[in-house]
Amino acid sequence: MTITYSFNNKEFAATYGVKVLSGQGLFDIPDRKDIQEYKFPDSNGYTPELSTVVYEDRKITLKCIITASTPAGLIDNYYKFCYDLKNQTDTKTLKVVFTPTTGTAKTLTFTAYCKSITQLEKQKFKDGENIASFTVIFIEPEPSITSY
Repeated sequence: MTITYSFNNKEFAATYGVKVLSGQGLFDIPDRKDIQEYKFPDSNGYTPELSTVVYEDRKITLKCIITASTPAGLIDNYYKFCYDLKNQTDTKTLKVVFTPTTGTAKTLTFTAYCKSITQLEKQKFKDGENIASFTVIFIEPEPSITSY
């Protein structure tokens, strides 16, 4: 199976040399916002207002590595990646495509923005193979919730 990540129609691996090692928040349903409670003096406990279900924002955390053949190429790609993710004036589409060896692909789509990207942590720097890791946090302010 291959998993492809893209933001604003730019694929992480193909455009920047970024591979996602792990992700959190892709599959869960965010917590519900506080439920209004009505406490009546002539009844026990309270009555919750459950007629409208609304959720908190969705936080998606991706632990990534970036690879390049030279240290300069790695740093350049990292800066391009950071610039393209952070320099947005509106929410954009974060897309994760799961393509199995056989069968139908599944696509997860989020309307999100990049909240933060950590600094690079050097993993391996040598001629021909340069690897560093970092973490990206996306926020989907108005999560779309689908029942399956």
